[in-house]
Amino acid sequence: VQGFHGGHVWSEQPKHVRTGSGRQRLNILGALHATKLGLFSLTTTDYISAPTVVELLEFLRQNHPGRSLSVVLDNARYQRCDLVRRAAKRYRINLVFLPHYSPNLNLIERFWKFMKKTALAGVYHEMKQAFLMAANQFIDEVNDGIHHEALATLLTLEFQVLKDDREIFTSCARA
Repeated sequence: VQGFHGGHVWSEQPKHVRTGSGRQRLNILGALHATKLGLFSLTTTDYISAPTVVELLEFLRQNHPGRSLSVVLDNARYQRCDLVRRAAKRYRINLVFLPHYSPNLNLIERFWKFMKKTALAGVYHEMKQAFLMAANQFIDEVNDGIHHEALATLLTLEFQVLKDDREIFTSCARA
């Protein structure tokens, strides 16, 4: 059958499992409402770029007219560029950039991990369209409040704040 190849998994008895062939991407640029836990998203099979971020900012502004908006971003180059900064100013959106190498502070990273674990991991989709539908169905479920209880505990806004007057040490082991 075209569209998949056989894979193997470890087990006492050898088993063949269907796996996707090739690498077809689904890119979702999302903005997670930090307190209502709703997701505003743009889905594409192309790469995410600065114009995609601008499109999301415009989408957010259209859906929240007259409201004060802040969008927390990581430090991807396409998010920090002049095109995005000018668009944010035009749409009156405050951009907040997280410190470098701190994905644990970005709530949407936790959301993507939850989405993969809940809706996509360990499931074979024979056709790309079925995969796209599964991802979109999960997003619809989130916006309908179906996963609200699980997300409320996962996406807590309670971060530990360290005072500047403490002596703080971190340690890192390298191989």
